[in-house]
Amino acid sequence: MSITLQRVNSAADIAELARLAADIWREYYIAIITMEQIDYMIGQFQSVVAITDQIERQGYEYYAMQDDGAMVGYLSVRQEETGKLFLSKFYVGKACRGRGYASQAMAFLELLCQARNLSHIWLTVNRHNESSIAVYERKGFRIVREQAVDIGGGFVMDDYVMEKEITSSESNSMRERLDQAIRLREEGRAKQDQAMLAEVRALLLALAAAYPDVAEIHYQTGVAHDNSGMGRAAIPYYLRALELGLTGADLERCLLGLGSTYRSLGHYEEAVATLRRGTNEFPANRAIQVLLSMALYNTGQHKEAMELALTNLMDTTSDEKLLYFKRGLAYYAQHLDETW
Repeated sequence: MSITLQRVNSAADIAELARLAADIWREYYIAIITMEQIDYMIGQFQSVVAITDQIERQGYEYYAMQDDGAMVGYLSVRQEETGKLFLSKFYVGKACRGRGYASQAMAFLELLCQARNLSHIWLTVNRHNESSIAVYERKGFRIVREQAVDIGGGFVMDDYVMEKEITSSESNSMRERLDQAIRLREEGRAKQDQAMLAEVRALLLALAAAYPDVAEIHYQTGVAHDNSGMGRAAIPYYLRALELGLTGADLERCLLGLGSTYRSLGHYEEAVATLRRGTNEFPANRAIQVLLSMALYNTGQHKEAMELALTNLMDTTSDEKLLYFKRGLAYYAQHLDETW
């Protein structure tokens, strides 16, 4: 099973993540620390106010692990001036453990480090949390020291600091990494290989996090989610690509993909608006015109929908019987409500 990772920024997403965090912490840590300390730590570090402050003022990035649109876990990281990535939070809900989600998220973090040329991932883990320590060791982390931190309220975090060295990617430039992801996506799409497509999504998500202002990366991330049957998750990446000024053939394909995805999800007005923009900017693209005709049908604009569909049919058909009536059918397409 595969997940998608979404950057958490909106108030609604932060609130959902805080609710999930509280549930996970109360279920998971009760065997290690007291409920009093758990509630104190949730309030200090994982409340809506705390998470918002970490994102807006402390340089933390939160990512939600999502399975079919449901938030099933989350992670929080901060890039440091030392050239390392601090993994502050890394949690999966109880019902979703053992499904490979943590491994996929860790692969994303390693790709993120490679994209940002970071040398290590480091984290802290409670010294009595034997199961998590064992998991991190299997993933290549090693204990480098112990530390005890007074967190206030009469509580102390008694932790190990663990660290993993990240192997440099053979592809050094952003362009090389993006081209690699595109090639892998096309291969995965052709083979309908979901494992390969999951690898592509992780690579592109890492690139999008490393290069947040590159329109092409966000566009390709949207395409990769669409190719994986994750249209709802694709939409924010398409929109971000448009906001960043995507141009040329990528813009043409982005408008087509976004409009089609909107329509398939039942967002018909958004589909019409997006596809109209597509037909205005790329009037020779018949695929956009046909998709627009379908979205117009869904919004009750039947006359224009039929006109577009018939016009495209008559302009592209090689059927001899249709071509015999081409002039008449082309005229009727423009005068559907008239009689003679």
